[in-house]
Amino acid sequence: MAKRWLVGVALVCLPLRAMADDAAAAATGDTQPMSLLDCVQEALVHNPDIGASEQALRKALGNRQQADGAGLPGLDFGYTEILQRENKRVFGAGPPIVTTPGNLRSFQLKSDWVLYSGGALTANRQIARAAQAAAGHQLDAAVNGVVGDTVRAYLQLLRGQELKGVADQAVTQATEQVKVATDSFNVGAVPKVNMLRAEAARQNTLQQQLQADHGIALAGASLNAVMGRSQLTPVKVTPLARHLAEAPELLDSLKLAVAQRPELKANQKAIEINRQAVLAARAGYLPTATLSGTGTHTVGAGQFQLKDNWQVVFALQLNLWDWGVTGGKVRSADADYQAERRRFERLMHNIELQVWQSVLSIGEARKRVDAAQAEVEAARQALAIEELRYKSGEGIYLELLDARTAATQAEADLVGAYYDNALAEAEWLAATGGWLAESGEVRLPTDQALPRPAHSESQGLDYPTLRHQYGLDAPATPANPGK
Repeated sequence: MAKRWLVGVALVCLPLRAMADDAAAAATGDTQPMSLLDCVQEALVHNPDIGASEQALRKALGNRQQADGAGLPGLDFGYTEILQRENKRVFGAGPPIVTTPGNLRSFQLKSDWVLYSGGALTANRQIARAAQAAAGHQLDAAVNGVVGDTVRAYLQLLRGQELKGVADQAVTQATEQVKVATDSFNVGAVPKVNMLRAEAARQNTLQQQLQADHGIALAGASLNAVMGRSQLTPVKVTPLARHLAEAPELLDSLKLAVAQRPELKANQKAIEINRQAVLAARAGYLPTATLSGTGTHTVGAGQFQLKDNWQVVFALQLNLWDWGVTGGKVRSADADYQAERRRFERLMHNIELQVWQSVLSIGEARKRVDAAQAEVEAARQALAIEELRYKSGEGIYLELLDARTAATQAEADLVGAYYDNALAEAEWLAATGGWLAESGEVRLPTDQALPRPAHSESQGLDYPTLRHQYGLDAPATPANPGK
């Protein structure tokens, strides 16, 4: 059955076959649970951001090849064939002399070599090399970001599942309590307020259950998105062993970020690119020296024409006046250079803020875990006491409901504190560039590592198919729009 989702004002139409397969898998539960390692591997292979960054690196390699070749002499071959009428003239009593030959075939080899360009070619080569390095760092940044997004979505999904378990248990208990309160009210053993309070408590747990379901759906959608999968694809994950992170030292974390963050390395290369661009622009003030050589062989040349000809030309050119064009290029390039330096400064401030926030969040969540564990223990003991007091007739029903609500909230607080600690650690790893090891492996918070794929195996959908899939095809133009 075809399904259509309206996103904003665009009608998103997914392929019917994929929808049918996903719906069948969801209905039959034929979905294998994925570990964190599985999800990261899937994301590294199929995430479009990584694929786009790989193509950017490929483009940078092509630009470097062009820049390196521009400083070397090229060799061109030319072939010319001329069809024309042959003309002859007679001078005196001698034989006729061909003044205009007939058909001609000319073969030419030509080579141009820029001996000196004022430093422009050297600057362009340096720009191409820096751009290639920057593209490599940007690819690393994409990998670092994708791994971080995958881990965060995975943890959010586990968090939602655990909160759902707490909420399900609370709903079950609240439903049983409503039944007990209703039966007791019907026989006149308790006032009606007890039944109403029990129902209010049940509705509260139902809201918590709905919120947990919503969190699970959002986290699953985020995980599918970062893995480059359809949102209709069911996703199940395996739990992770409990691990509590301690807050690292701030200065050590900042040093790690400066040494490891690929964005910083890419930005430094961008500064170098703009610095070299200034040198390339200033080359317009300096002379250019060019050496050219040409060799021509002509088949069918006339009596007054050479069959073989060659020449070597040395040219020196100096820009004496260009109405400020070169000066404008220099000022423009220097402005880009200065702006890139300021962007580097802003990036450093942002990274410093990210590291600082993640360190504080790890420490705060770690303390909350300890407090939440104590809260759970106290709430359980209080609930046990209130249940005994209520059964013995010493306690009141409202106190028992409050104790149950407090116990449920304590369980939810403990789950939230633990996953806040885990998510803060993931943010710290992202802020310090810690997802990528120096060996080239991808590190995970589970003390696992996996080899980084050499390239993305997924080429994605071709552009026409992608447009058709998401309903972006232009409407057909009527044959006679005026009628």
